[in-house]
Amino acid sequence: MLGGVVSAPDDMTQEQWEAMKRATLDYLNHDGRLLSVVEHGEESHRHIHFYKVAGAGERFETIHPGRAAANAAKQAGAAKGTQNAAYIKAMRAYQDDFFAEVGCRHGLTRLGPARRRLTRSAWQAEQQAAAASGAAMAKADAMTAAAVECTTIAATICAEADAAKASALAAADIAKAEADKATAALTLAQQRQKSNQLVVAKWTQERAVMVAMSKKIEVEKQSLDAFSKTGARIGAFIGALAGRAADALVAVMAGHKAKEAATAKALQLALEASANETARRLAAEQAAKAVAWQRDAIKEAASKAQREAEAERQELASVIEALQPARPLTQSIPTTRPRL
Repeated sequence: MLGGVVSAPDDMTQEQWEAMKRATLDYLNHDGRLLSVVEHGEESHRHIHFYKVAGAGERFETIHPGRAAANAAKQAGAAKGTQNAAYIKAMRAYQDDFFAEVGCRHGLTRLGPARRRLTRSAWQAEQQAAAASGAAMAKADAMTAAAVECTTIAATICAEADAAKASALAAADIAKAEADKATAALTLAQQRQKSNQLVVAKWTQERAVMVAMSKKIEVEKQSLDAFSKTGARIGAFIGALAGRAADALVAVMAGHKAKEAATAKALQLALEASANETARRLAAEQAAKAVAWQRDAIKEAASKAQREAEAERQELASVIEALQPARPLTQSIPTTRPRL
């Protein structure tokens, strides 16, 4: 079993200690092998004891970086002194990594003042710089999280806008199909109207012929009125014939008028349907354009917010670099951001 201690200075506030504890536990349990944690808060320096165990079938080196480095040197045939040097280097690297991931973000320094023979003023200045650096890092992390959240929201809005555009385009396609159907109906009605016009022309010609025949019969009837009793029968017969011809003429004219009225009504309905479908199609196209404009405006606003967040993050990075101590530190601050 692997055991270790993480402690904090006595001037750290309770709120700072709680935040550091959460970050420490996340760091220690990155491999899921943290077994137990015990906190001692009643002593002069608050600290926690942690214990880890290797997984089933794993060697102890999997959870101990120093032992792993020494074992690797041993397998390579290195001498005992080289193995010890590898052990020390790996443990220092482990502490450097813990400082970069946890310590520097909570106002701690990598080494204390006594070991580096710092004066009290120099040590206080370094502590202030470390605290400012930790605060700046925390703010940068918060800004990065906010930028990621804004990017996610912008992506959601863009997806909704694309869905609305697709819906509008589908509606426009439906409207266009209906308009095409109405246009086809109008063309058919016009063809029928033209056919009816030909029928009416033919009927008018036949009616003129029948009217001329009726007039001729009437003239012949008048000429036969002068005859004798025998001629009266012929006149009566001719009059009956003329009456039947006139009745037939009236019936034909009434039928053609009914056909003309029906044709005009069908044409009017087809024109109204075409006008309504054209209006719906134009409205659908306007809606699609409005959705596209709104989506472009949303994308521009999200891009502007992201550029402003990046500029502020770079400014904070400059401040952090200026506040760092002379010795270079290894940090794992994200340098990239998700793309919109």
